[in-house]
Amino acid sequence: MNKDCKGCQRRKDKLNQWVPKLGDRVEMLASPIDEARRNLMRWAVVAPFLAKNSILKAAWAAVGAEPPIPLWAVHGFVRTCLGVQRANYFKHGHHLNRVDMLNAVAAHRSHFTPDHPGYVWMSVFAPGREEVLPGWKLDFANITRGYPRAIAGELNDDGFRFILRSEEITLIADEGVAGVYEAPTIPNGPPAQLLDEAKAYPGIKETAMVRRRGLQPSKILSHSAIHAVHRMPAEHLP
Repeated sequence: MNKDCKGCQRRKDKLNQWVPKLGDRVEMLASPIDEARRNLMRWAVVAPFLAKNSILKAAWAAVGAEPPIPLWAVHGFVRTCLGVQRANYFKHGHHLNRVDMLNAVAAHRSHFTPDHPGYVWMSVFAPGREEVLPGWKLDFANITRGYPRAIAGELNDDGFRFILRSEEITLIADEGVAGVYEAPTIPNGPPAQLLDEAKAYPGIKETAMVRRRGLQPSKILSHSAIHAVHRMPAEHLP
């Protein structure tokens, strides 16, 4: 019996008037039945979603592929790479190449436990493949052409271009932003090696995570790099 139901309460009181405690006993018997009914209704709502999810997982497994991961998780992977790059630059004075960057990210796999938001992408991260995440191919290049270059009042000796493409969306970043640009994936998009800067990519739009670097190096390391790698402890950064 629903305690918030005024009609139920009136019926209970009426039964108690007719026979002492009869209404209380009816409520005691009815409560488990009512709860079971509500649980059945909840299951009826949730079951189609669970069935759809299971079917999708089985379909991807049947073709030997990983299911795609959500866009927010892909952004998390890119920001983690940017944080690792920024930390290495301020510690060693240069940006990492593709292999070293991805290996540095993979080295922290144990920090991304199943209850960690970054586990969504880290659990399927493949640093040795062109498709570093299911459905996403990485085009990365270290750039020395046009450097040293002043960015937000700081002189950078080298740079990098980071382009992560899926069939529909492209994410673009470089050393000059503390976030990620988005653009629709286009045929024959410019390769990382020839891209002058991230914001020069055709069709980009700024996401909520994009802002120009305008902090002192120590503050960039503490705010951008550490936050970008999903709360990775500072002592574990390269």
